[in-house]
Formats: sequence, structure tokens, C-alpha cells
Amino acid sequence: MAFGQHTLKFLHISDLHLKGAREKEPWRRRRVLGKAWQRNLETLLNEEGQLDFVFFTGDAAQSGQPDEFDQATEFFANLCSDLALSPERLFVVAGNHDIDRSIESQAWEKMRMSLAASSDLLSVSRWMNGLDDRPPHGFDDAWKSAVLSRQRPYRDWVRDKLQRPALAPDGLGYRASVQPPGFTLPIHIVGLDSAWLCGDNADKGHLPLTENQLGGHLTTESGDPLPGLRIVLMHHPLSDLADPSPSKRLLAENADLVLRGHLHETEVVEWVEPDRRLRELAAGSLYEGGLADTYGNSCHFVRLDLDSQLRPIEALVRFRSFSPKGGHWFDDNSRYTESNNGRLIWSFRHATTNRPNPYSPWTPRPEHCFGRANTFRQLEAAFDERRSIWFTGDWRIGKTTILLAWEKRLRERGITARLVSGQGPAGISVADFVKVVSGLDSPSDPDGAANRLAGWIEVISRSGLPPVVLVDEVESVVQTCDMRFFERLRDLLGAVCLVFSSRDAPDEVFSQNNKTSPITNRFQTIPVGLLEPGGDEATIQHGASQLGPGDADLMRHWCGRHCFYLQLFGSYLVDARSSGQGQSTALANLQGESTLYFREIWRGLPANHQQSLRDAARGLPCHVQILQRRGLLDEEGRPFNELFAAWLRGEIS
Repeated sequence: MAFGQHTLKFLHISDLHLKGAREKEPWRRRRVLGKAWQRNLETLLNEEGQLDFVFFTGDAAQSGQPDEFDQATEFFANLCSDLALSPERLFVVAGNHDIDRSIESQAWEKMRMSLAASSDLLSVSRWMNGLDDRPPHGFDDAWKSAVLSRQRPYRDWVRDKLQRPALAPDGLGYRASVQPPGFTLPIHIVGLDSAWLCGDNADKGHLPLTENQLGGHLTTESGDPLPGLRIVLMHHPLSDLADPSPSKRLLAENADLVLRGHLHETEVVEWVEPDRRLRELAAGSLYEGGLADTYGNSCHFVRLDLDSQLRPIEALVRFRSFSPKGGHWFDDNSRYTESNNGRLIWSFRHATTNRPNPYSPWTPRPEHCFGRANTFRQLEAAFDERRSIWFTGDWRIGKTTILLAWEKRLRERGITARLVSGQGPAGISVADFVKVVSGLDSPSDPDGAANRLAGWIEVISRSGLPPVVLVDEVESVVQTCDMRFFERLRDLLGAVCLVFSSRDAPDEVFSQNNKTSPITNRFQTIPVGLLEPGGDEATIQHGASQLGPGDADLMRHWCGRHCFYLQLFGSYLVDARSSGQGQSTALANLQGESTLYFREIWRGLPANHQQSLRDAARGLPCHVQILQRRGLLDEEGRPFNELFAAWLRGEIS
């Protein structure tokens, strides 16, 4: 198998946001995509040679109107001409702004509401992809064609103006296969429609890609992986999908590279799991619709080195950005520290030989939730009795992981569960909170938002089970939402089960925002502290295959039953082993980083609690209950791990 037997070059662009007659400042667009853009293309041709493809990953238009697509026709015709590239080497997919939201808006809203109330995504997938003539329970068969008709201007543009009917089929997604001269196997370009159910500013988390769209286009008729190179185009990131887990699995198993847009930021992403990997390149916006020429618009050039079976060996990604001050395009070296002159080398072969680090302290995962059996018994009892829960606990004590695991368990039982974070859009306003939870636009006033939420709850509850809304870092929601909303929310308890989490006690969360809580007395407060006995061992064993001799003993000694420090030390030990370093390096890294966290905890403690902890570190057991509930002391009144005890004694500075 020869190294680099084939080379493929392409330009990846996204998010053009053409406005047609509604363009108010054409000179700004001309500044970005006029002569400066032509010079950018000339630079790429002169320095990289002839390109093989142009891939566009959505939002050609701003509002899905025909005159916007007419403008796009001219842009792409000029682009192909400037690159001396056949129009047949241009591939496009639809984005959320390519949808005409004025078409069949009522059918869309009904379908979106029904989808939010349904846990049967499999039946939706089969129905939407033509494998089942009957709609799922709660859906109307007429909605399918009505919702898809909102892409009519986009499809007409692709079929009639771009003259690429294969890229705009009547159903979801497409697959086109190209075999360039000298290539022994085809290149498969799979365009996935992630935008078909877009409709408002609360799309995130409510866009089903559908498993059958993926499986149908990414495998052969017999269900085997496609031979040759598999490049996937889609507009949205996986995090925006209603079905991210099965989508990620199918993409990792059947695609070599995913190209996307939507977030207006360039990213090189690698999703790593024990037995599969998924590589994704996100193009920034070619022209940001609001900030226009004041934004760092971007695109990238990619050169793929392929083996004889068209398996990727290495990718060179060249980042090109527009300078708002200089008015020119340039090699952008600011994206990643490892890039050189705007170029980043991404090795595929190396990635296949390295096992991922099994300890992930920075990315909570439900499968890492060990030592919480009693907590889940309390959650089960609360749900059975239609009660609500409020978790309290220090930073990195495991609250988020518990919420993720509980959401997963509920969904597996067919119960509607929504996990949101106060640090995300849900914490911006009461309207945004209701949008993120329900998937529908919400009035901005507290009563209007509460009414919209109540309507969603009523629809969900028709199944006989109440929905569960889990809110991580609820402090921001308390800060931004009017007290009237919480009064209305109190009246909905029982019809909906709430699970909140915060660092401080519920009443303190409200008082810190100069508010008197109308709701906290309706919650069961559960402190989250150290792992239950056995949870530490389960955490260690989760990645024990990559630990060296004595590593597990060190983790037990230094980290105790604190989930975060176990994972942090485990990750340092695995990294040290893989790089040829020893345990001392990993321990030094652990001690240096943990000192920062201990200082933060210390500053928030009253003097008497500080003294109690110092005494405990010197062997005088302390039984201050609040310190034990927080996990700073174990059940025997000792510091929660030797790492903390050594810091208290002044042995770690």
C-alpha cells in the first residue's frame, strides 16, 4: 500500500447569507467577496494547483427566497469559472436559512410539537425516509410533504439553476459518486439534510437527522460500508441534532470526513471513542449576515493524501480569513497553536494507532457515573411521586454527570427528558429558557412564556407520564427570569418534574439575586458529595487497561472518592505512560493543577471551617456536617483525599 498514492484537493465554504433585493449594504459584501475574494482564489490556485471540488455546507440564502437563490447562482457560476472547475464538481447542502419559513408554518409547528412529545425517533426516521407508509402515532401523513415543501425554492434552485437535480431529491439527503481519472475507487459525496425541520431560533436539539437518511446514503444496498473515500456534507453540528448519538455512531462507522457550517467559526474536531473516531471540519462563515465585513469571515482549503484504497492518511488544512481592517484574505495562523503559516497537518494514520485516554475530567459523560446508586434511588422515588429535586454541590463534584446519566435512563424508558444548562441559551431570558425546553418560540413576558411551557407539558403528559426538565447551573436562570415565571412554574409542579443543580443552597441562589424564592420549598434538596463506597474503584477500573504498575494504588491514595480528582489524575497517568514519562510527572501535574482549585474553595470558607479542615488534616477528626455534605470531609471526618490533606498541611504550595 503506497503512501499518498492519491491526492485530493478541495475548497470548503459555508454560510453565504445572500439577501437579494433585501441587501441594504451591497458595498460591504462586495468588499469581502469582490476583488479581494478573487485574489484569494488566485492565491490558492497559484500555490496549491488545480482543485478537484468545491463543497458548500449550507445557508446560500438568508430567508429562502427565490431572488436570493438567483444571486447565489451568479456567485457559484463565477466561483467555478475562477477556479477553472466544472460545475459538476460543486456540491451543496441546505442550511437553516435556505428554508422559506413562510411556507406551511402551521404544519411545521404541529410536527415540531409532536416530535418533541414523541420518543419514537425510529418510526419518524422510517416514515420520513419512505420505509413506512404510515406516520408515527401522533403525526399526520400530510405534514411530511408540507414540511418538505418549505425547501421548494432551494430545491428549484439546485435543480433548475445549478442544474444538479441529483443534489435535490424529493426526500432527505443524497449520495453522488465521482471517480476522477487515475482513481481505482470512487469518491462518495453524501449530502445530509439537517435543515428539513428548521423553523425558528430554538432549533438546537430539535433537528432529527434520522438514522435512515444516514444509513441509506452511507452504506451499500447490502448494508456494507461504501468502498472508496466517503465525504459527508451537512450544515449543523451534531450538538444541534435531536438524534446526536446514533448520528455520531453511524458517521464514525461509515464516513471518513464530515464537513459542516452553521456556527460561523472554523473548527477542526475529532470525536474519539474506544472503538471508533469521527473527524469533522467546520468552515466559518463566508459572509456573516449581520456583522458583514466587520467579521473575520473565513474558508479553508484541504489537501487529502490517500492510500490505494482511498483511506485518508493525512490532511493539510489551510485556513484563510478576511481581515476587516485590511480588506484582504490571508493565511490565518490564529486558529490553532500548532498551525504554521495558516496550515495545520492532521494525521489520520497516527490517530488510528493511539488509544484514547479513558479518563475525561473535562467532558462529563453518563457512562462515567459511578458510585451514585443511592442518588438514583432518590431520583426514581421522586419521579414515581411526581416530585422535583434540587442538587447542590461544589464545582466538579459530579452534578452534571448525574444529570446526564439520569436523562439517559429516562429516555431509555421512553420518558421525555430535556437537559439544559443555565450557562447556555436557556440562561439568557425566560423566552429562551422555554424555547430551549419546548423547541418552540416563546413570548418574552413571564406569563406568556409560562403558558407556552404549560401547553408543551400538556401535550407531553398525554402519554400518561410527565416530562422531566433538568437544569444544570440553574443560577443563571434564576438571575434572568422574572419572579412571576417561578410563581407560574410552581403551579406546574407535578405535571412536570424538575431537577435543578447549583453550587449553593436553593434559597441562597435566590437571595444572591435579591429575590425571595416562591418555589424552593417544593423541592427535595439533595447534596452531592463524594462517591459512595466502591465508586472510586469503578472509576479506576474504567480505564485500568491503560494504567501502569502501581498507578491504581496512587489514584486510591491521592484522590480518595472524589470523582473529578480520580479522573484528572488518571488522565495524567495515562498521558505520562504514553509519552514515556513516569508517575512523578503525573503527580506533579496533579498537585500543580489541584492547588488552583483548593485555593478557590478556601476563599469561600468562613474562618471556623478553615480551622476545622486544618485540624482534620493533622489527624483530629472533624464532623462539621456541612463540610461532610460538601464532600470536603469524608464520613470519618478526614479530608476527602490525601491531596487535599497535604495541601492543608502546607506540603503542597
